[in-house]
Amino acid sequence: MSGSILKLIACIAMLIDHTAAFLPGDFMKMNETLFMLGEKAITLRFIMHSIGRIAFPIFVFLLTEGFIHTRDRKKYAINLLLFALISEIPWNLARSGDFIHIRQNIFFTLLLVGALLVLQDNGYMSPRDLSWFFTFFVMLQVWNMFNAKAFMSGRSAFAGLWQSKSFLWVIVLIIVGQYLIVTFGGKMFNVVPLSPTEWLTISGMTMPVLLFGEIARLFHSKKQVR
Repeated sequence: MSGSILKLIACIAMLIDHTAAFLPGDFMKMNETLFMLGEKAITLRFIMHSIGRIAFPIFVFLLTEGFIHTRDRKKYAINLLLFALISEIPWNLARSGDFIHIRQNIFFTLLLVGALLVLQDNGYMSPRDLSWFFTFFVMLQVWNMFNAKAFMSGRSAFAGLWQSKSFLWVIVLIIVGQYLIVTFGGKMFNVVPLSPTEWLTISGMTMPVLLFGEIARLFHSKKQVR
């Protein structure tokens, strides 16, 4: 499969995902339950978001390929940064109706991946550094999943948490998967095992993503009450 086909697939998947994010619930009955999967109500919006999730891994793969084959990595990074900056205000306005939003567009994440590739390629990152960076990034995403769960709900991310079994299973699988990769990935992923203290340190350092989200939701709910 060529890079052009992969780009097309990723762009279509991203378009489907963004369409689901911005269309009102009454459009094509976006939020109407189509069927139940265990305790999870499957809606058209959920299906469209699920399709959209294939976009990011493809973009990361294409970024890696571009990093390997480009003649000018500095120009490559500058182009990513420019796209990130150009996309940020439209992204924030679309997501929250304001110039500032708690989540940034995907180009900043891709730029971070590119920086990691440069550091590793130049020998600035040891396997332990890579384990830390990789785990740090994954835990940021884990905590931010709680924010995504509470997005536009006006409630705490912990409201009804124990009833959200599918959500909890996804969280558990991500953390267990990350543990298995850094513990047993070895030469395949160029990582080394992390100690329990390091896991706790990384979790504590990344948790403010959730705490700031909770504080923002608290102030927002009080503002609505007034």
